[in-house]
Amino acid sequence: MRCEHFHFERLIFSIKAREKGHRDSGLLDLLEGKLTDLQFQIKIKEELEKIFSKVEATPGISESVPNGSDAEFLQTVKEKVKELSLDLKSITQLYNDYAVPFEFWEDFVYFLESSRNVMMSKWFEGFC
Repeated sequence: MRCEHFHFERLIFSIKAREKGHRDSGLLDLLEGKLTDLQFQIKIKEELEKIFSKVEATPGISESVPNGSDAEFLQTVKEKVKELSLDLKSITQLYNDYAVPFEFWEDFVYFLESSRNVMMSKWFEGFC
């Protein structure tokens, strides 16, 4: 996933270099949106991996594990980590399938804030 992230950044940089002075940046906007989604996906994956490691390393942690036994929870987390490794998810999938069930509210709010900042900077660029 890190490799994909690097390639996205290189592609966006290349397009930005070619599009200087051009007004139509639809492809660039799309790619920047995908990069933001990928960054959020990586963040969720890393958080799930931390949870997996913590639960796996601590016997009897079930009182802090939501919805069921340690083994079931570990299996669910493991499956979600694998899913996140396979392909890029949409923001809707990331929210519904990962942020909500695992209560990653702070991460999602951070993601929305950084997305809003990117959109606002693009909006202001249109006036300069």
